[in-house]
Amino acid sequence: MKAPLKATLFLGAAVAVILLVISVVLAVANIRQLHDRSYWVSHTQDVIHGLDNLVLLSTTAESSQRGYLLTGEPRYLGPYIAAVGSVGEAADELQRLVADNGRQQARFTELRQRIQARLSTMVELIEYRKAGGFDAGHELQVLDRGKQEMDALRTIVSEMIADERELLTVREQHYERTYQTALISGGLSGLLALAAITAYLLLLRRHLRQLDAAQQVIAEQAERLRTTLASIGDAVISTDCDAAITNMNAVAEALTGWPLADALGKPLEQVFRIINETSRNTVANPARRALSEGIIVGLANHTLLITRDGFERPIDDSAAPIRCKDGEIVGCVLVFRDVTERHQAEMQLAASERRLQSVMNAMPQKIFTAQPNGFIDYFNPNWSEYTGLSMAQLSGWSWTQAIHPDDVAENIAVWKQAIDTGEPFLFEHRFRRVDGEYRWHLSRAKALTDEAGKILLWIGSNTDIHEQKQISNELRDIAAQLSEADQRKNNFLAMLAHELRNPLAPISNALRTVQLFPEDQTTVQSASRVMERQVRQIVRLVDDLLDVSRISHGKIELRRECVELGQIVQMAVETSRPAIDAARHQLTVTLPSASVFLDADPVRLAQSFSNLLNNASKYSDPGGHIELTATCEGSEVLVSVKDTGIGIAPDRLNSIFELFTQVDQSQERSHGGLGIGLTLVQQLIGLHGGSVRALSEGAGQGSEFVVRLPIITERSAEVHAELADAAAATTAASPGWRILVVDDNEDAAASLSLLLDMGGNETAMAHDGLEALQMVETFRPEVVLLDLGLPKLNGYEVARNIRSRPGGDRIFLVALTGWGQDDDLRKTREAGFDKHMVKPANYAVLMAYLETLRTDAAAS
Repeated sequence: MKAPLKATLFLGAAVAVILLVISVVLAVANIRQLHDRSYWVSHTQDVIHGLDNLVLLSTTAESSQRGYLLTGEPRYLGPYIAAVGSVGEAADELQRLVADNGRQQARFTELRQRIQARLSTMVELIEYRKAGGFDAGHELQVLDRGKQEMDALRTIVSEMIADERELLTVREQHYERTYQTALISGGLSGLLALAAITAYLLLLRRHLRQLDAAQQVIAEQAERLRTTLASIGDAVISTDCDAAITNMNAVAEALTGWPLADALGKPLEQVFRIINETSRNTVANPARRALSEGIIVGLANHTLLITRDGFERPIDDSAAPIRCKDGEIVGCVLVFRDVTERHQAEMQLAASERRLQSVMNAMPQKIFTAQPNGFIDYFNPNWSEYTGLSMAQLSGWSWTQAIHPDDVAENIAVWKQAIDTGEPFLFEHRFRRVDGEYRWHLSRAKALTDEAGKILLWIGSNTDIHEQKQISNELRDIAAQLSEADQRKNNFLAMLAHELRNPLAPISNALRTVQLFPEDQTTVQSASRVMERQVRQIVRLVDDLLDVSRISHGKIELRRECVELGQIVQMAVETSRPAIDAARHQLTVTLPSASVFLDADPVRLAQSFSNLLNNASKYSDPGGHIELTATCEGSEVLVSVKDTGIGIAPDRLNSIFELFTQVDQSQERSHGGLGIGLTLVQQLIGLHGGSVRALSEGAGQGSEFVVRLPIITERSAEVHAELADAAAATTAASPGWRILVVDDNEDAAASLSLLLDMGGNETAMAHDGLEALQMVETFRPEVVLLDLGLPKLNGYEVARNIRSRPGGDRIFLVALTGWGQDDDLRKTREAGFDKHMVKPANYAVLMAYLETLRTDAAAS
C-alpha cells in the first residue's frame, strides 16, 4: 500500500511539473508566433508605405520640375533636387522589403525602370528649358511624354499596393487566429496545471494520513519484535547500517553484561567483544562483513565472548544483513549462544579422539576410519610410510590408487555393499608399496553405531599377509604338483610294469624253449638272439631312467668338442633307421650346404635327435613321412623333425616335455616307452645352451619339434682343432707343470689329477679352502685349478688370499666352475683369477692355455 501511494504521489508531482512546463512552452511558442505574425503585418505595411513614399517623391519632383518649366525660376528646382536625391534610397529600401516576394520583385524591377525613365525625362526637360527658354520647354511638355511615363509608374505602384493590401489582409487574419489560439492554449494549460497541483495536494494529504497509520503499525510491530526477541532462547542484537546497536534481547544483555539502555547507540564492537580462544587475538566482528558484503556470516570455532565484567565464555554466532523491500541494507542482526557445555563436551571428545589416534598411530598395522558414507577421513602414519602418499592423497576415495588394478572394481563393490548393509567389511587385496611392489593385505572394517543402530563411523585395519598368502599359494601349488607327480608316478609305474613285461614275456618263452630243446642249436641260437634283443631293450630303459636321474640331480657330464652337425645327424639317423624302416616311413634329411660346427657332446646330441626321430616314427601310422631339416639363423642352427603322425592337442604342447608324459596314452594305441624321451631331449638340448619346442595344428595334423642350438664359425672350429693339436704337441714336448687341483668333489679332483699326471705334470689335491692354502705353502704350485664352491673358504676367498701372499702374483689361478655367466666371469676376474673355465674343462684347451702362459712368461 505504501509503495503504490509513493509512486502515485511521485507521478502526480511529475504530471504537475510536466503540465507547467508544457504551459510555459506553449506560452513561449504562442508569443513567438504572435511576434512573427505581427512582424509580417508590420512588414507589409512598411512595403505599402514605401510604395506610397516612392510615388510621393516622384510626384514632388514632377511638380517642382513643372514649376521651373513654367516660370524658369531656379527656386522651383530645390524640392526637385531633394526629391530626386531621396528616390534612390527609397527604391533601395523598397527592394529590401520585397526581397521575400518574387512577384513583387519582378514588378519592382519594372518600377525602378519607370522611375529612371521619368527622372531622365525631367532632366531632359529642365536642360531644354535652360537652353531654349520657355517656348522650347513648352513645346516639349506638349508632347506629353512625361505624363505618360508618370501614369505608367502610378499604375505599377497601384498594382503593387493592391497585392500588398491583399497580403496584409491575410497576415492580419493569421495574426488574429494565432492570438486566439494563444489565449485558448494558455488558458487550457493553466487549468490543467492547476488541476494537477490540486490532485497532487490531495495525494500528498492522503500519503500523510497513510504515513501516520504506518507509523502506528511500525510502533506495534516494534513492540511485537521486542516481545519476540525477549522470548528467543538465543541472544539477539540488532544494529543500524553503521553497526551501532539499536536493540538487544534479555539473553544478549545477560551474556554480554550490558543493559539495553547502556548499549543503545554504542558501536557493536564495544558491547560484543570476541577473541580467538587459542591465539587470544581479536576476531573480526561478523556483523561488519554482513553489512559490507550483504551475506550471512558465521563465526569460526574456538571464539570467546568477553563480557562487560571481563568474564570469558565460548559462543558461536552468525550475522545477517537486514534489508528493506528494495534490497537496501539498513542494518544487521547478530544471533549468538553460549556453548560452554558443548565446548566442554567437544574438548572431552577431542581428548578421547587424540588418545584413540595415538593408539592407532602406535599400532603396527595400517588403521583407517571412514564416515558413514564410506568416505575415508583418517589413515594412521603406517599407511603413508607404506604407500609414500600423504593423507590428502589417500583420503576420500583416492586410496584406490594404491590398490592393484585387478582388485579395484571388486574392492569397491564389497566396500559399498558393507556401507549399504552395515555388515562387517572383509576383503583380501593387493596394496602398492612405496617401492612399487604389490603386497597382499587382509582388510577388515566394522561400523560403530549409536543406541538407535545408526552408523557413526567405520574403523578398520589392513594387515600385511603377503608371506602367508605366498606360503598358502606355494602350499597349494605344491599340493597340486604333488598330486600331479603322484598321478604321473602311478602312470609311470604302470607303464614301467608294462614295458618290463613286454621284454620279459619273450625272454621267458625263449628260456622255456631252450629248456625243452637244449640239443637243438638252431633253436638255442634263435632263443639267444631273442633274449639278447629284449635284454638290450631293458638296458635301454634303465639307461634312460639313469640319464633322467643324472640330469635332474645335475650329475650328467657333457664331453664337449667341436663337431660338425652333419656327423651328429648321421649318427642319429643310423640309430633310428631300423625303427623307421620297420614302419615303412619315408625319411627326408635336408642340411645346409656349408658345414655347421657345434660345441657339443656328439653322443648326447645324437641321442636327442634320435629320440625325436624315434618318436616321429612311433607316433605315425605305417607309411608316413618324416622330415629332418637344418637351417641357419644368425648365430643359431634350427633342426626341425616333422612328421605326419597323430599330432598333439594344443593344450598338451606345453606339458609334452614333462617327465612320464606321453602323447597318446590310450591302450588301443599303445606305442611303448616310459614317457621320458622328450624330457631327456629338452634337458640335453638345454645343457648345450639350446632350446626345443613342439608345434602342431592339432590331433591328426602331425607334429614338429624345432631344436635351436648355438653354432661356432668355421674359424672357431679351426681354432678348436689348432688348440687340440697344440695341446697334443705341448703335452709331448713341453716340461710338466706343478699343478694344485682344488675341488670338494674328490672323484673329480682325482680323475683330473690322474689325467694331468699322465700328461707329464706333477699334481697335488686339496678338498676345501683351508687345505688349499696349506698346500700352496708346502707344494709351491705354479698353477692352481680352483673350484669356487668350496667348504670352509670359497674359491674367491682362496684366490684373494693367494694374491696377497709374497710370490702369489706369480701363480696362475684358473677357476673351474659350473657357473659361466657374464657376472660369474666378472667376479672371478675381480678376485684375481687369470682364467675362467666352465666344467667339465676340455683337457686340450687347458693345456694349450698353460702352454701360452709358459710362452708369455719366457718372453717377458
